[in-house]
Amino acid sequence: MSSNVVQKCSKCGSEKIKIGYTYKSNGSIVYPPYCEDCGTVDTHCIKKKDAIKIKYELKLVYFKSHIQGYSNNKCVVCGNKDVELHHFAPVHLFGSEAEKWPKAYLCRLHHKQWHDLVTPNMCNK
Repeated sequence: MSSNVVQKCSKCGSEKIKIGYTYKSNGSIVYPPYCEDCGTVDTHCIKKKDAIKIKYELKLVYFKSHIQGYSNNKCVVCGNKDVELHHFAPVHLFGSEAEKWPKAYLCRLHHKQWHDLVTPNMCNK
């Protein structure tokens, strides 16, 4: 596996790390590592070119923030409880610096709307 992939699970310490795929609210596909033992999904995804080199079948996984009812947070625009954590400094532009910038919870509709207006070419990066 690529050196930029998590080697051990942060929750259970297992070394059984595989790569999954999931959909972001804007429709793009990302490739997060996940623990085969406990199911923890890492939020730091690997690049598509690295994911397609992997020989085994990719499994559909979900970030905790994508699971309805997981969070007590609400969309800051409409109050919907089915939310995703949104980085106002996009990770694809700011890299690790994005974590230092403000974040907010948005429902899928408002998350997609923000990206369609502000970062319409994000999936092409």
